[in-house]
Amino acid sequence: MKHTFISILCLILVFLFPNCGSSPRPFLNEDDSNILKTILAKASDYCAQLNESSVSFVCREKIKEKRSYSLPQKNLKFRPNQWLSDYNPPVRDLPKKGKNVFVFEYRFSRKDYHIEENRTLLEENGQIKHEENVHIKTKYYSYENVFFKPIVFFGESFQDDYEYTLIKEDNYKGERAYIIKAISLSPKISNITYGKIWICQSDFSVLKMEWEQTSIKNYGGTAIIAISLHALPNFKFSAEFNTEHKGIRFPTQFRFKELYILKRGGKRYIRTDLSVEYSNYEFLNGKAQLEK
Repeated sequence: MKHTFISILCLILVFLFPNCGSSPRPFLNEDDSNILKTILAKASDYCAQLNESSVSFVCREKIKEKRSYSLPQKNLKFRPNQWLSDYNPPVRDLPKKGKNVFVFEYRFSRKDYHIEENRTLLEENGQIKHEENVHIKTKYYSYENVFFKPIVFFGESFQDDYEYTLIKEDNYKGERAYIIKAISLSPKISNITYGKIWICQSDFSVLKMEWEQTSIKNYGGTAIIAISLHALPNFKFSAEFNTEHKGIRFPTQFRFKELYILKRGGKRYIRTDLSVEYSNYEFLNGKAQLEK
């Protein structure tokens, strides 16, 4: 009798609270293809708005670059001369130290598809500076155009390059989001990236992007280090867009972590950890200010 009562009670609880304790719903039913088509169309519209936008802003850009010296010195010679950016090569003559921190005033302007940007160095490793029109200042890896990264995944002219899959829906920093996986249909083309993307359900803007490590520029060259260490590369590469202004989301973080895991013992080596944070946005059209 007691077991019967417990079984009935469990059935009642399941009926009243069907989602209690369950993980976010995976997309597995037949309607998902229609949902995916809608998401891709709406995300394409958002990217068209992003691509055609004329914006002018200034923000605080903080770059933190940490480099580990736990790797055997004999392996340092295997590091290839490479970076994530074609247009902003890193400064290779910086003083060798484990950690560098730079704070910039970053100005960005785009009008009629013409981009102007410049940086004023405000702080370097705790020392107050004021150097105008300076380089990004990183040792090994650099970056560019974080603002326009979503277009590469969902711009109308790019969507034929990918196969998209709906993974699930989940919460992301207070927003309900679709999580989509984008796989390149031409993986041998070096300028095609792929990974996971979080899309806001309310306006189909891009909230977060995580790239697969094999799609990182010059990934094959960096793998030389892994071979020399008898290790497996495990790189982390992501961007977040958590500042919104007039329907457009602006980057708040860009991250690249160069990590190696030894095949024997599983010891982890973080060779380079590059973190870029954007804050204190001031939008010069209309003088609106965010995140002060």
